[in-house]
Amino acid sequence: MTWFTPEGERAWAGPGWDPHYPQPDRQVGPGTVFITHAHIDEARTVWVMVNHQPARVCYARVTPEAQAGTVSVEVVDSGEDWSSVEVTYDLSALSEHGAEALDRFANGYDAEIRGWQTAIVQALGARESRGA
Repeated sequence: MTWFTPEGERAWAGPGWDPHYPQPDRQVGPGTVFITHAHIDEARTVWVMVNHQPARVCYARVTPEAQAGTVSVEVVDSGEDWSSVEVTYDLSALSEHGAEALDRFANGYDAEIRGWQTAIVQALGARESRGA
């Protein structure tokens, strides 16, 4: 689940993923707050980690004047050197602009999740080549 924490995503989510913390010494665990300017439409989004367990993490997120809701990642199956996760977005539009952005997001969702898989596999390979 480390790969799905704000800092863990830095290894694979690309240069647009750059979380900033109002409380810099608090970067993991329920109640952690961070802000990004990436994701849906490059808008400023405030995230709050509401659940962090060994096999599940859940965030509440608000993009003002656009959308709000939750994002969760849960391990649904795993083996010695692999795991399968389920990513669930439950977002509501707060405006017409937000509804349009969510429609674009929904239309590209499958490709985005496949991109996550590719990026994580590449990050794992890079980590293994460094001996980490």
